[in-house]
Amino acid sequence: MIKIGEFIESLEGEGTKTVALLERYYESLYPIAEEIETIDISFYKRLQKQLITIENSIKSEFGAGKIEVAFLPYNASMWDSLESIWLAAKKDPQCDAYCVPIPYYELTRDRRLEKMHYEGADCYDDHVEITNWREYDIRTRRPDVIFIHYAYDDMAGNATIHPEFYSKILREYCECLVYVPYFITSASTIEEYSASLPGVLYANYVMVQSEAIRQSYIRHYKKFNEEHSLNFCFGKAEEKFVAMGSPKLDKAICSNESDYELPLAWRQLICKENGEKKKVIFYNTHMFVWLKNGERYFRKIHSVFETFKNRKDVVLWWRPHPNTELNFRVSRPDLLKEYMKMVEAYKSEGWGIYDDTSDLHRAVAWSDAYYGDGSSVTELFKVTGKPLLLQNALYQPSNRSQYAVELVDFYDDGEYLWFAASNYNALFRMSSSKWEPEYMGTFPGEKANVAWLFGLVVCNNGILFFAPYNAECICTFDIGTKAFGTIELLLPAPEQIEKGFSAFSVGKYVVFTGYSYPYIIRYDTETCTSDYCEISLEKGKMRHTMGQRYFARGYQTEEYLILPLVSRDEIFRYDVQTNLLERIYCGKARQGYYDIDFDGSSFWLAPKDGSAILQWDGYSQNMKRWCEFPKGYVCPEEFGNNNICCVGSDVYLFPNNANMVLRLDTKSGRISPATEFQSEAEAEKDEIIANWFHAKIVSNLIYALTMRPSSFSCYNIQTGQLRQEQILLDDRTGEQMKLLRQAACQEAFRDCVGQGNFCETPLVDVAGFCDFLQEDNLGCCGNAPSTNHAGDAIYAYVRARIG
Repeated sequence: MIKIGEFIESLEGEGTKTVALLERYYESLYPIAEEIETIDISFYKRLQKQLITIENSIKSEFGAGKIEVAFLPYNASMWDSLESIWLAAKKDPQCDAYCVPIPYYELTRDRRLEKMHYEGADCYDDHVEITNWREYDIRTRRPDVIFIHYAYDDMAGNATIHPEFYSKILREYCECLVYVPYFITSASTIEEYSASLPGVLYANYVMVQSEAIRQSYIRHYKKFNEEHSLNFCFGKAEEKFVAMGSPKLDKAICSNESDYELPLAWRQLICKENGEKKKVIFYNTHMFVWLKNGERYFRKIHSVFETFKNRKDVVLWWRPHPNTELNFRVSRPDLLKEYMKMVEAYKSEGWGIYDDTSDLHRAVAWSDAYYGDGSSVTELFKVTGKPLLLQNALYQPSNRSQYAVELVDFYDDGEYLWFAASNYNALFRMSSSKWEPEYMGTFPGEKANVAWLFGLVVCNNGILFFAPYNAECICTFDIGTKAFGTIELLLPAPEQIEKGFSAFSVGKYVVFTGYSYPYIIRYDTETCTSDYCEISLEKGKMRHTMGQRYFARGYQTEEYLILPLVSRDEIFRYDVQTNLLERIYCGKARQGYYDIDFDGSSFWLAPKDGSAILQWDGYSQNMKRWCEFPKGYVCPEEFGNNNICCVGSDVYLFPNNANMVLRLDTKSGRISPATEFQSEAEAEKDEIIANWFHAKIVSNLIYALTMRPSSFSCYNIQTGQLRQEQILLDDRTGEQMKLLRQAACQEAFRDCVGQGNFCETPLVDVAGFCDFLQEDNLGCCGNAPSTNHAGDAIYAYVRARIG
């Protein structure tokens, strides 16, 4: 009897009803040994009744329907991806649920196990009962179900879970292995490799957040299966991937400020002297964005800190990705010291909250808004209904002049340069000699919060026409009457951004070429009507996809536009009179082109990858490559060069991300740095992704527009003189633009009601976001769902499939 009780306790632990009944039965048997001859029949019946009670208890507590489920989180901060499933299992009287955190290791560069990390009971809330991994022998216990949230096993470059817990091994010791991703995404697709990670392959079920994500997994999984001739040995795709929602959202929706205590120092930062709570902004820095941008990202964070340091109305709650330090140590040890220095400085200054705990949801519950890189955390904030501003790591507002105005292109009427600002919804003109901008008005019908409304501008019969880059419509301005106008796009745009960049004035027509917009628009200035020419890249197919880009710039002849394609090694000719588009060159290179110019005998092209300067005769299928670049020239493969300008026998190439403006002497074949522009090319690119954005020739002048704030250059080809200035507004106009910027912020954050978030731009930055939060606008960002039951649904689904 005693041995039976001990055996039950070894399996089920202390406190079971059955063991208590066995103990009482044992106590009832003791008198029998003393007075067996005097025991009456009623006593015997009582013993028999006790045995029946014990039998029923055994059936109830340890019946065939009872299962054992093990949850194996490796990182406590990611426990939220499993917790609501665990809670559902705990509620099931026919289930024994165990939370068994497992250790993980940092990896050396040669992939040896180094430092071990174990986040045990101290890292979890008190209500989560933790079983030490050394005390739970999976091989002996063989649980019915194992839930995991880490699928990489030994495939990650920086760390690995303990090899005993690789998914291939776990699959052997349970009836059902279930993988629930520790992350959620705002996208509708996943990276292709995600569908072939070990944890995905060996899992019986993969629980995903939505049907769109499920279909993405299925596509990539089937592709992997076919490429490796696996014959679906890891399971059928439609059965393996199940869309049940994410438990992470369960936690976010159910968490409130009152659920979490704060350290005294944090509470003192958050509360004003009158006891009111300041606005709290959750600041999330993602490790991969940091590693990718390196030193530039450090400068970005410093600028963010400067924005918050002296504000008394908001508090920054900085919570770096939990694996940031580990990734610096493994992947960028050269930056680890700088990272640790930044963290220690932030903590010691004491003006903001530094949170490296495992309790993500405390930060979500106490925060009023989100600012930072895109990650799973943004999705948590969306379901809470709180506003979000996604950080632009390349933009640093602290380096901008308060009254600087930026432009993409201009039209020179001989007296004034006319331009639409790229950082305001505003039209300006300035004397071609003084460069002092005069505000002419705002484009009607266009939003104040959209940067880069327009691309290039042309003039036809005294009317300016602006190409709709991010604008809703083609906009016009009559120089004589000072009247604004609009030309609507008659055919729908697949994307609302980067519609068209270039515009050309050809006789009575103004032609706009599509960038993401899959049409060329020919506007007749006499009849005020528009004709559309569809851009067809595949013969016989009119198929346009998201992300497709067509024409950036082109070259204009008397009858035609010569248009190089951005996405492919192809060139088209557009007949303005007939409104027909024809492919005239089709090469085999992988790159497309951003610009083309003509020197009188040859066309010259700027390839997107910056690998060469290309010369084309205009009719053959061959191009000559000029690629003997000067020493020290560095150009990335993507977005290398931007503009090309022909000046006599010289060809100028202006860089996007390359580090030199180049001049090709077509007589000698020598490529050299164009030193007259080199100061800008070498300038540190704190805020932007490009050095030079647009260059054009007007008479004997080369105008070049840099993406550095407001820097406008004019090079006189004859005299060799360079004029370079910032375009600054006077105080009165600057105050007008300041009001426009404030209106832009308000408009942008209210627009995010349906979107859930807004991306930081030169018009809408974190300082404006802080101002927005002070005006009791938190309620404008949509209603959060009151409940979410992914954990219950996932557990019920798996429970029903266990034999």
